[in-house]
Amino acid sequence: MTSTHDDEVTWLKAKFASITNKADWARQHQLKGGPSMLSQHLSGHRPLSMDAAITYAAAFGVPLSSISPRLARLQERATAVSQRSGGRATTPKGRQPSGTEVPSPRAMSLALRLDALSDARRSRAFALVDLTLRTIEAEEASAKTNARSRSA
Repeated sequence: MTSTHDDEVTWLKAKFASITNKADWARQHQLKGGPSMLSQHLSGHRPLSMDAAITYAAAFGVPLSSISPRLARLQERATAVSQRSGGRATTPKGRQPSGTEVPSPRAMSLALRLDALSDARRSRAFALVDLTLRTIEAEEASAKTNARSRSA
């Protein structure tokens, strides 16, 4: 375990010290992975995911940075990237970004996974994502063109 991971485990243990039924807590707050995941977080066997950290922050009414400065920094980076790109990464099509868009837990999880890759592998992953998005956009444009020609 890293010291960052140790700090996250210590914070969680302190918060859960007074909670007698942790399994009920996990179910009540819909922690993904349920009681088993909570146990793994408390024992330090699993690092916190963005989704889990957000669940804990919401349940305890604290900022994400209180639980995991590591994930809070990642969220800030992802939000900054999203804002620089005009919110495209997190804003549904047709909606203007508000400047306060927050990446979804799934986007944050992917960002963490990408961040862990070497530069060469990260570059390859981005190229594959770009190719996939271009393919999807081309398919959508083609479907719109076909729909217009059928209705004309």
